Amino acid sequence: MSIDGRGSPVAATKGTIGGTEPLLVKPRIAWRMLSCSNTRGYELLNSGELQSFRDGKSRKIVVASIHDYIARRLAAERAKARAPRHAPRKAAAPNKSWEDNAQRQRPIAPAPGRGINSPAPRSSASAMAQQARQGSQRATEDAAE
Repeated sequence: MSIDGRGSPVAATKGTIGGTEPLLVKPRIAWRMLSCSNTRGYELLNSGELQSFRDGKSRKIVVASIHDYIARRLAAERAKARAPRHAPRKAAAPNKSWEDNAQRQRPIAPAPGRGINSPAPRSSASAMAQQARQGSQRATEDAAE
């Protein structure tokens, strides 16, 4: 026996009745058994992972369903550990040096109409302004002739 915070003796096997485990527990005790939060516990109930029923105004959770849930989780973890994490590797390609690869690559040609020394393309507004100036220059040249 141990003593709780209020000075009263508490059985070392709290939660057991005469050394046997109870068949039903309240939600708070079930969450403590599972080391989960209140929210997570009710998520497990709503998803059907745990079995429960209402006894008057009190909810009771079946302890066997807690054990079954733990067994399912452990089995899933074991199956996950046995499964390969990635596809098997293919046979490695022959190792080639950087220089060999650099020699095999074709040089990249500039876009048509764009040599190394050609000016950068202009925005559409400046291109239209230049065309307008060229058009007005042509009109004055034609008038002068």
